[in-house]
Amino acid sequence: IVTDAGTLKAPIYEMVKNLKLDNQFIGGYPMSGREEIGYMHSNHIFLDGAYYIINTTAAVPRDAVNAYTSLITDMGATPLELDYLQHDYVVAAIGQIPQLVTAALAELVQKHADDDGIMKIIATGGFKNIMRIASSPETWESTFMLNAKKLSPPR
Repeated sequence: IVTDAGTLKAPIYEMVKNLKLDNQFIGGYPMSGREEIGYMHSNHIFLDGAYYIINTTAAVPRDAVNAYTSLITDMGATPLELDYLQHDYVVAAIGQIPQLVTAALAELVQKHADDDGIMKIIATGGFKNIMRIASSPETWESTFMLNAKKLSPPR
């Protein structure tokens, strides 16, 4: 079995189909994360209590899916099976669009903050958390470009 942990699934599933690996691929995505990138920012409780989305095709043997699901559970996460297109839609709505909003808010505050820094001084914990999340746009850039259709308002 081959797996991944990437944010978007549609481009991966297109490649899987082209390579005729439909019966060997189980997509995965942990619904947890941090704004920092790289192994040095990982920790042993990263998956504790997090949902871990699993996508597969009907061609993958059910025993392989069950084994993968057991692995996810053993790592402390809660497996949730979704169709890969539904996965991309849901992740856009609850992860990518909020990231765009926080990045816009961070830029607004940065451009309009007074020299006395009063905005930063009185910012509450929730606002500071939003700014922390918006602090690493490079983490999201490729995801936004690949999932642009899901991020665009309907016409």
